[in-house]
Amino acid sequence: MARDDSAFPLPQRDAAVKESRSAPGGVQGDVPPGRLHPEPRYHPKDPRAVELQVSRLYHEANKVLEEAVSPEKLKDNPYRGKPLRFEENPFEGDLGMAHRLLKNTGHTLPWIATKKEIIDERRAIEQAIDDHIAWVEQRVARYLQLSSGEAEPPGPDASPQAEPARRFSLRALLPWRRRPGAKAGAGPAPLEEKERLRRDVLEGHSRFVEHLRERVAGLRKVIERYNLEVPLFDQQLPNVRPEEYAARVEARARDLLARLGAGAER
Repeated sequence: MARDDSAFPLPQRDAAVKESRSAPGGVQGDVPPGRLHPEPRYHPKDPRAVELQVSRLYHEANKVLEEAVSPEKLKDNPYRGKPLRFEENPFEGDLGMAHRLLKNTGHTLPWIATKKEIIDERRAIEQAIDDHIAWVEQRVARYLQLSSGEAEPPGPDASPQAEPARRFSLRALLPWRRRPGAKAGAGPAPLEEKERLRRDVLEGHSRFVEHLRERVAGLRKVIERYNLEVPLFDQQLPNVRPEEYAARVEARARDLLARLGAGAER
């Protein structure tokens, strides 16, 4: 049968709690509100005593944090909602003066500069891939336009009011690029231009993929050396593989290059 704590006299209850807290040779917990007896006492080296102390510290820390972030405490805080800016690094130790000297002169640690170069090179490679795919799309669109028999849309200098000298094509200025028997201002025949466009796209794509492999391979060596030199494990960077970049470019250009074959059958 459960014991009724309300029947226990109040003075005796307070005396029992005070005695249990002041008893030497043991570790006991606080008496939560609504409880009659304190938590059991353990030997200081008992794992349960250590767990009890950790739990007590955990609750006390939570209480301090709750008071610190309460609306009353943050109401008049001048730094509320603003980023923290530390002028000095508390973990620098004896190297603080050297770090400040490097920072004031615009220098940084070698591995930090190498990391920035790696990140910039990866962004440049991604931009080069996007530019190449856009170039392939433009050339393929022109190839399909010639296959359908549509004329090239006039440029801004094709109006009658434009100067005659500005309407000369680049091919007219390069005699060794003209077809045999063609006039100076005449453009290439549709079939010849189609074949030239198709060849330029295929050869340009192959050259770009080869160049991409070499560029990513060079970046891979830089990342390997950086991961060996960086003093912090969490600052290491995942390495790159030329095969993955080449496969990604081939996958993006596969449908575009397939349209060249479909246009050639027309």
